[in-house]
Amino acid sequence: MGVTGPLGRLYTVREFAELTGISKSTLDKWRSAGIGPAYLKQGGIVRYPASAYAEWVKNNTIGGVA
Repeated sequence: MGVTGPLGRLYTVREFAELTGISKSTLDKWRSAGIGPAYLKQGGIVRYPASAYAEWVKNNTIGGVA
């Protein structure tokens, strides 16, 4: 389960995958390739900050009023 800390909400890879509709395996591949949403890694544990989710939504929204 994600945690909340000084940087705000931090999502696990599984949570981030569910939020975005991107598969966990795709997120894993993107991290290995150095692309995709920003993430943090501490002690081998990957977390995605809520700001990365907001940025992903902003950058992948098509049409409408910004």
